Amino acid sequence: MAIKEDVLGYLQVLNSPEVLAHLTAEEHRICRANLLGCFSRLMEVLEKDVMNTDHRVMYMRIQHREYLNAYRMLPVGHPELVAATEETASMLFEYLRGSYLSPDEALTKILENQKCER
Repeated sequence: MAIKEDVLGYLQVLNSPEVLAHLTAEEHRICRANLLGCFSRLMEVLEKDVMNTDHRVMYMRIQHREYLNAYRMLPVGHPELVAATEETASMLFEYLRGSYLSPDEALTKILENQKCER
């Protein structure tokens, strides 16, 4: 797992009310304490293990969100940036809680469910 504290810090950066509402008081404290530098540390950990499908997907999704934010400089309420932010926040929250399914795992689960229905 990526560094929990940095995931929480980056969730604070993303500032998704939907996701932040599900965090405990202790997790909110950790979010605030790890705000500074969380992006760099998180991306470094994910990049080191980029052969891991989960980490690769997270790395690419975070990178895409930051591209929209920093390079294209979309305004805060822009639909594309809002969607990317919400998707990224939800993915990281699921990962944090241990319920994240990478695209490969999600496809495998769908195929297994289809087999069971037949």
